[in-house]
Amino acid sequence: MLTDEGLCFITIPINMPAIDHIYLFKDKHEIRTMICNAGLKIVGDFVAPEYKGNHHNQANLPHSYWAIVSK
Repeated sequence: MLTDEGLCFITIPINMPAIDHIYLFKDKHEIRTMICNAGLKIVGDFVAPEYKGNHHNQANLPHSYWAIVSK
């Protein structure tokens, strides 16, 4: 539950298939759309890589999406 003045911190994996991940998000835009469709507002967000080094196609590598949301 979130009060009208409350904030919620969420983390969501991107391109991280695992048996306990209910949905496989492909990019941050899918997550942002789901948050907005749920009636929440994104106060701030950040995408962090879950790998080290230089990779040619970084879009397909695992990332973590972090956001602070409000009503």
